[in-house]
Amino acid sequence: MEIVGENNNSAQNQKGVPLDLVKSAEYIECENCGGTVFQEKMMIKQISKFMTGSNQDSIVPMPVIACAKCSHVNELFKPQI
Repeated sequence: MEIVGENNNSAQNQKGVPLDLVKSAEYIECENCGGTVFQEKMMIKQISKFMTGSNQDSIVPMPVIACAKCSHVNELFKPQI
């Protein structure tokens, strides 16, 4: 995560995004509780051995972003697989 400082006169961060855009951007809120602090969590999918042709089921970890307050995962953050 990049932290953007305001100590330069060019009013741009290192990637060239104007600081005005960052300042005016709205925080993403949790769809469940309205919280604005999130943390990385892990969802796990189990894939049947019959689908993969292997001897046993496979476990696939999928990183997601969840609300730090209630652990809800917004639709925006769910894997689209």
